[in-house]
Amino acid sequence: MDINTVKELIQLLNEENLSVLKIESDDIKVHLERDTSTSKGSTQSVVRPTQSTESKATNKPADPSKYKEITAPQIGTFYTRKDDHSSENFIQVGDRIEAGDQIGYIEAMKMFNDLKSDVSGIVREIVVANGEDVEFGEVLVLVEPEGN
Repeated sequence: MDINTVKELIQLLNEENLSVLKIESDDIKVHLERDTSTSKGSTQSVVRPTQSTESKATNKPADPSKYKEITAPQIGTFYTRKDDHSSENFIQVGDRIEAGDQIGYIEAMKMFNDLKSDVSGIVREIVVANGEDVEFGEVLVLVEPEGN
């Protein structure tokens, strides 16, 4: 890929007001991101749902440093519901999960990728709400591993 093609991709990123542009083929991978929070005349807010203090106190152990984090393996939209027309979630706070259990899925470019737990234990917090965009490595779920 030559420098002119890279410049065109950057121009496309800016013209279409995209925050992320990712292109992959057999021989090349391009991942461009821009910080949209500092653009002129615009502001961006992130609002995350909160739980009541009482709920957090009853569902979390005293030492949160013992939690294992389940993180996003890719960028996309994280879903905890089993399907669009259901209120049933893959997991809820307080559920016991096993390594390999599906905890949700991430949609990226109309591809749906199952997200499975790599730890067994009790779900203590679902950090990201259903339908929220996530970045690679972002913490999605906190689990208290078995034996703690």
